[in-house]
Amino acid sequence: MTDLHQQPTVLDYRVTMVEQAVKDISTALTGIRETLQTLAMLEVRHTETRESMSRMRAEMESVERRTSAIENGLPVLHLTSRWVIGGVISIVSLMGIGLIRLIMVT
Repeated sequence: MTDLHQQPTVLDYRVTMVEQAVKDISTALTGIRETLQTLAMLEVRHTETRESMSRMRAEMESVERRTSAIENGLPVLHLTSRWVIGGVISIVSLMGIGLIRLIMVT
């Protein structure tokens, strides 16, 4: 007779443990769901960032090409500006000498 009285108690205990396990699994699944949602949002942001980085890389390459072209032209520009400045100074000097001669002659 003691087996009959103990049987429901063990059965109740086991049912309680199964219920607790189901609650724990439910809680874990809720956490997993939230984590997966966060992971999906991060994946979208990562994709957007990767696309933005690709666009920026292309833009940087374009700027680099233009900068290289400008840098390649700088020595010529520097030399030309020296010639132009030298020419202007020479013309102004000749005009000054001519003006001085004109003043001295008169």
